[in-house]
Amino acid sequence: MKASERESFFKSLALYFVTIEILIGFLLYHNYREDVGSLKQQLFLEMKNFNFNFEGEKFSLDFVPKQTEAPLLELREDGQTLYALFPLPANQRYLLKIYYPKADFREQTRALMGRYLLFMLLLSAVVGAMAFGFARYTLRPLRGALELTDRFIKDIIHDLNTPVSAILINTSMLNREDKAVRRIEKSAKLIGMLYRNLQEYQGGLPQQRDTFRLDTLVAERLAFFESLYPSLAFHADLAPTTLTANPDALTRIVDNLLSNASKYNIKEGEVTLALSGGTFSITNTAAVPIRSPRNLFDRFYKESERGIGIGLHIVKKLCDEERIAIAVTQAENRVTFTCTLPPEQTAR
Repeated sequence: MKASERESFFKSLALYFVTIEILIGFLLYHNYREDVGSLKQQLFLEMKNFNFNFEGEKFSLDFVPKQTEAPLLELREDGQTLYALFPLPANQRYLLKIYYPKADFREQTRALMGRYLLFMLLLSAVVGAMAFGFARYTLRPLRGALELTDRFIKDIIHDLNTPVSAILINTSMLNREDKAVRRIEKSAKLIGMLYRNLQEYQGGLPQQRDTFRLDTLVAERLAFFESLYPSLAFHADLAPTTLTANPDALTRIVDNLLSNASKYNIKEGEVTLALSGGTFSITNTAAVPIRSPRNLFDRFYKESERGIGIGLHIVKKLCDEERIAIAVTQAENRVTFTCTLPPEQTAR
């Protein structure tokens, strides 16, 4: 199950379960309050019977001075008891007080609450099973749409590779000084980068691990982007660094960061690369600041109409796989992406 499917599944499950649980909880609480009222009504009826025959040891009685404001024949409560006052036919000064310990009444209500909670747990188990089935049912259309999209992307990836390779091979045999040829070659290389991003998006990168010179890899990719963006000034300060990692993943990380730094640069701007002590950074001049650095690595997040919003998401995904810490900072008109390599995998 993919991340988007898991998110949809658990959101549907939670929405259905929580909604039904709130409704059931409200109804059970309402019934519980009614049952507590019934217990009090039953208690008052028993007090009335006790007033006539004084049989049993459930209640206690006392005589209290008669007060004009004291309500009669009504169940009331104080700090320790539930009680009712009854008139004495031959006495105008005192009333009969029949009372019941509140602690005993609380025991009854706690037992009642326990039964309701047990019933609530049983209902929750039933609702949970229903919510699970409901979530799986609602996931089917999404899963079908995602499978259709995946097949479509795979077909595009498969169909892109052959014509792009043919264009690059044939342009290499043409006059490189011709501006039209250079534009065709540049466009073909950009499509090739898109192809590799889509390939990674589908999980198509090889997973081998090798030991290689990271500074050499960065220098090669820098030369590639210098040919794509001749109007930009590229600067590099690369200390010799050996890394044990997936070279295809590092190539994609460097390419996407350089592509981002080049595409969102100002006219005749600068891109500066630095590699030293296990830290790799790319800084570029930027016309506008990043509005939401927090969302920058989210899938399909874009701050402009350009691109499709997966380049930096792929960077973050690959950095997590390679245990590379990545951060973005900005100051004035410059944006810096900093990658901190795992210390146990790097060597000077």
